[in-house]
Amino acid sequence: MSTVVSMRKQLYSWFKKNGRHDLPWRQTQDPYKILISEVMLQQTQVSRVHLRWEKWIAKWPNINSLASASRKEVIQEWAGLGYNRRSVNLHRTVQELVLSHKGQVPINETILQRLPGIGPYTAAAITCFTENQKTQPIDTNISRLITRAFLGLQSPNDSTKKIIQQALIAFEPNQNFRKHYLALMDLGALVCQSRAPSCHVCPWQNNCSWFQDGKTPTTTPKKHLQPFSESARFARGRIIDYLREKPAMTTEEIQHFLPDNHKKQTAHYLEVLVTEGLIEKKDDNWSLPN
Repeated sequence: MSTVVSMRKQLYSWFKKNGRHDLPWRQTQDPYKILISEVMLQQTQVSRVHLRWEKWIAKWPNINSLASASRKEVIQEWAGLGYNRRSVNLHRTVQELVLSHKGQVPINETILQRLPGIGPYTAAAITCFTENQKTQPIDTNISRLITRAFLGLQSPNDSTKKIIQQALIAFEPNQNFRKHYLALMDLGALVCQSRAPSCHVCPWQNNCSWFQDGKTPTTTPKKHLQPFSESARFARGRIIDYLREKPAMTTEEIQHFLPDNHKKQTAHYLEVLVTEGLIEKKDDNWSLPN
């Protein structure tokens, strides 16, 4: 048995026993429901998305129902998921699907990437996980897993992107692409983690180039990052949260509630939020858009 075939067999055996099969969006191949999950998961932890996805689908079970909702309702429902602009892009996407695609999600990577907020990974994931198409939904977990197992490096970088894709294509089966990529994703997320990989329980111990070379995660000095509470994204998020609670606020009221280090930038934050389609102004009051 070739190494590739053996590794695939090991992967699927591990996935059958240990995969995240209970995630609700894995119980369906409905393109709309998978679209919602993939947008929610773009920059939010799985544990936070789990219950929110179920609530969202209960409220808006299909494209037409979500497209008919007001933008304000959508932004309100997005509370707690972070990166509020994703909610606006999602709403614009479903409205575009109703307008130009007969209310259907096109299972085509090129077409999907023309929709607001959908990049290469999300387009590949939707086509693979709904129609089992042969695409490469390469997330950070898969990139790290393939980099270690096949390239013998601790983590991917810009120079390894094409090599990772080539390795993935060579490792692909002839069918069951959905199961294949979900299994890779879970092995990367649950075992081959960034800082503390559980190599002792990995099914690829005997074939992983990185592990076989006796390598272990190296701790690199953390970059001095600006505290999130000092970032513009934090302040803009706070403004949206205020307007979720209070339907209309003046600039002065918003400025009053913002932390002192953000007060001078209030006008700029409001301008950015208008550009992103997250707020609007009527007379002297700011509010979520209708």
